[in-house]
Amino acid sequence: MPTKELLSFGLAHAQARDAVHIQLDTASLAARLQALGCETLTVRSAASDRATYLLRPDLGRRLNTEDATLLAARARPRAVTSCWWWVMACPRWRWSARPCP
Repeated sequence: MPTKELLSFGLAHAQARDAVHIQLDTASLAARLQALGCETLTVRSAASDRATYLLRPDLGRRLNTEDATLLAARARPRAVTSCWWWVMACPRWRWSARPCP
């Protein structure tokens, strides 16, 4: 394998590893989204911790029961016509919604 491709692969691998192991700064993300006029709500996934998420990524894609109920209770009828952004922050999820212009 040529050196340039080998180095590119090594960099991509290190970035992917960092993305899995470095905790997302949810407070900073929420502040930036709120500055854009987005409402935010922190919810948890069904994976109780990072180790569980790494072993069971399917649980990381599901909300825990309490937070799913909370999110459903806060949903507005207008949500179907809203712009939605989902940002995964394993094992927590950050939810934000802002109506489309």
